Amino acid sequence: MNKFLMSCANEDEGDDDEIMDLLMQRRNIFASDNDVYMFDEIDPQSQLLLEKAVLGAKKFLLSKYGESMQFTDGILPYPIKLHINSPGGEAYSSLALYDFIKNFDIPIVGVVEGMAASGASLVLCGCHFKTMTENSVILAHEVR
Repeated sequence: MNKFLMSCANEDEGDDDEIMDLLMQRRNIFASDNDVYMFDEIDPQSQLLLEKAVLGAKKFLLSKYGESMQFTDGILPYPIKLHINSPGGEAYSSLALYDFIKNFDIPIVGVVEGMAASGASLVLCGCHFKTMTENSVILAHEVR
């Protein structure tokens, strides 16, 4: 585990939330309502931050829409939108994010805004629906 995160483990929960928020800002990984943004490299720390942001988006959706979060014809009317602009990163963290997203109980729409290269393309593949802006690129290569 990251030494910085380990040093923070003994802090109060309120302090933990504040530290996580600062890390999310520094790493450009955050949630705004049901939009989640990942604009950084993928490593164990960004993996943790992205998972936290997705869980925060789920919490927002459940608190705002509650009962209306029922599937209609197999489609949830309020998905989580994951905006990706990342050069990729570590294979194991990317694969872990793929599994986390693929098995998430609320559909996640992957939106490439810029690039989804290397491990970020794996994260995109885990999304239930995928799209990209007109001038975006996706780079996939053999995982090693």
